[in-house]
Amino acid sequence: MTAELIRSRRKTLSLQVRPDGSVLVRAPLLTSKREIQRFLDRHTDWVLKQQARMLARAAAAELVPQLSGEELNALKKAARKDLTARVEAFAAQMGVSYGRISIRHQKSKWGSCSSSGNLNLNCLLMLTPEFVRDYVVVHELSHRRHMNHSPAFWAEVARILPDYKSARAWLCGELRLLSAGTCDKMAKMTGRGTVMNLRNFRNEARDDYLEAILLITQEKGHCRSIHIAETLDVTKPSVSVAVGKLIEAGLITMNDDKTIRFTEHGRALAELTLAKHQFLKDLLRNAGVDDETAEKEACAMEHAISEDSFRKLEKTYSVT
Repeated sequence: MTAELIRSRRKTLSLQVRPDGSVLVRAPLLTSKREIQRFLDRHTDWVLKQQARMLARAAAAELVPQLSGEELNALKKAARKDLTARVEAFAAQMGVSYGRISIRHQKSKWGSCSSSGNLNLNCLLMLTPEFVRDYVVVHELSHRRHMNHSPAFWAEVARILPDYKSARAWLCGELRLLSAGTCDKMAKMTGRGTVMNLRNFRNEARDDYLEAILLITQEKGHCRSIHIAETLDVTKPSVSVAVGKLIEAGLITMNDDKTIRFTEHGRALAELTLAKHQFLKDLLRNAGVDDETAEKEACAMEHAISEDSFRKLEKTYSVT
């Protein structure tokens, strides 16, 4: 394990993992290198878990679309109309009341409900499928009966939306694919033909598509748009948008029979993304993270970590 060492007049050894994943050791002036190394060895598992947490945090921040003021205003206006209607309909169905509805742009919450019944809903919900918006609204309205997440609370959610777990899963893992399917929606909302950042086909969406194409090709020997839609569980129009952008970027080509093939650069990117995912998943599992969580967090982390950092991790840690 590589670590920066700072000696001072302190009396004990300490260990810190910085936000970028680098490791810092603080040691007394006369502590031997051998003792410092033993200290590092004893805390290897802790360091790995902290590094995984830092990478996941960075990845989560990258998943939030960066929109202009005009685009945010368009989203908020659309959300005000759409989400208010959903709140009214579901509140009547559930037999609950509510107070004020606030539409905000939040980075960490899709919605909330105060003890007095005021609802806060995230305008970014307009970039999600309708069944996801339904779930968030029902989730918050269920707090009008249960101000907790007890079994009774989830039973209330399930009473209205028996398949609510699908929406929860989408919120946990699918935001990174938004850019491939929402450019047209955002263009209509803003009255423009392009959308800031989203029009650039965000790297995480690009990498997910490239990785899917690689895995499909390895399994079937060929890949078509329908295979991508089935693998990523996205709509065919979303795949058409994404494939067009990948072709424009020079990462793939499409033959007359509609089969998709990599360019040399596209294959290299796809193989790098898959290598990152497999390495990070194994790293998390070796650190004691359960398989399901390791898979989910590796999906997020593979987009946040640079190739340079990935190669350094590969050299530092031997994952089996």
